[in-house]
Amino acid sequence: MISRLTHTLRANLPLLLCSILLPCYAADTQKEKDEDTFAAAELTLKDESDSPYHIGLRYFNIWGVDASMTIKSDFIDQVGPAQGGGIDRSYMDGFVFRDSSDNLGDILLPSRTHFFGFDDASQFIQDGNGGALQFHSLRRLENAQNRSSSRSVSNGVEFNVGRMIRRGNNWVLNLDGSLSFNRANSSSGFSSTQFELLTDTYPLGFVDPTVLGVPYAGRYHPQWGGSPKIGDQPVRSLSTLNGSVHGGSTVETDSMLLRLGPSWLYHPKPRFSVGFGAGLTLAQLQSEMTYQELEEVQWNGKTYQQRYEGSMKSSDALLGVYAGFQTNLKLREHWLLTAEVDAAHLGQMIWGDHSRTMRLDLGSVIMTAIGLRYQF
Repeated sequence: MISRLTHTLRANLPLLLCSILLPCYAADTQKEKDEDTFAAAELTLKDESDSPYHIGLRYFNIWGVDASMTIKSDFIDQVGPAQGGGIDRSYMDGFVFRDSSDNLGDILLPSRTHFFGFDDASQFIQDGNGGALQFHSLRRLENAQNRSSSRSVSNGVEFNVGRMIRRGNNWVLNLDGSLSFNRANSSSGFSSTQFELLTDTYPLGFVDPTVLGVPYAGRYHPQWGGSPKIGDQPVRSLSTLNGSVHGGSTVETDSMLLRLGPSWLYHPKPRFSVGFGAGLTLAQLQSEMTYQELEEVQWNGKTYQQRYEGSMKSSDALLGVYAGFQTNLKLREHWLLTAEVDAAHLGQMIWGDHSRTMRLDLGSVIMTAIGLRYQF
């Protein structure tokens, strides 16, 4: 019996040893694999944080650039001041100029001129005060309807460099600098707006201005046989009319943006980091505004039009601040995919001429960037 048992044990001893040792060997192998994986992860993080320098190229956008224009419209004619005589004044339906007598008056009116002209008999007002002659001019009103604005996106490219200045447990502190070049295009226009109608009323002193026919155009010297003379000191009044404006303006802006500031990055995973940064930004702007507009208003059965065309250029430097978040994903050795979103305040650039004012506002913009970074 004992010999049989001994023989059985000898025959099955290899199988028994395998059943005992194999699970232990497998456990040791898995432990070694886990340790190797952890060591590799530590090496990856160590390699990344041990690379003190980085350079990169990113697609860069500036969102929310506000371009607005305000009209400062003058009367379409040389209407002169509201009061005073002996002044050359022109209107859309006539004129009143100084004549050869230097506007010599009479007992009824202290100053008169025969150098005047008008287009329509409706301008002649017959009343019990000796009659009057009215002249008119138009201009676009300075109000909210004369302000156009548009928000645009400035597209460009950014070059960035940086250096690690401090390292901790799973985090690094960098000093980053970047230079971007962008271009933004925006357009704006008007549809309907209000116009101001000027009416200058000249006293006649019982003179009939239609005696030589209508329309009438006097001369500097009186005509043979005499010319009607009207008073040359108007009474001015203003009223509003509805009209329209066709066309609009376009603004092209080129910008060069320099940014400098620290960024703090945390590595929750060996290949992934997230953080935030802030700093100063300096923008050099070069902008050109081109406008083509046709004003149109109907009054007294007629349509009056005035065309404006021109362009304005200006450049300025704006200093501001930025702050935002960034994230990085390691693609392979030394190469990272990086993305960043920042809010920035840069102020505004204002320029213009006698007819309009242009404002380019970067007071509240969002800057985004995505691209590649190389660490070394």
